[in-house]
Amino acid sequence: MDKIKELTKNVLTSLKNNNLNATPKNYFKEFKKQTTALNIHIKEFELFDEILEQLTEYESKELQVESFSDLAKILSKRVNDNQLKELLYILMMFCLLQLIFTEK
Repeated sequence: MDKIKELTKNVLTSLKNNNLNATPKNYFKEFKKQTTALNIHIKEFELFDEILEQLTEYESKELQVESFSDLAKILSKRVNDNQLKELLYILMMFCLLQLIFTEK
């Protein structure tokens, strides 16, 4: 518990010293930095890092991913399996129709 109090104090002090507002995104970034500096392991940050490893090369290099909200924006734009299946079905039907009408 004392480490969390120290961590919170360090985060808020750092945000203040850097003239940053204590927004969720800024707080998350600084909190993550401070946990590393104080060698504190937080489950949520392990999950965050695991998800970061699953991003495509473009997503990880070109997009600035610094918080869960950034991850949510990226992941919400991905196509899901059902959408891919629907697209493949439509393409298959289109190809079949092409074959039928070109043979006549």
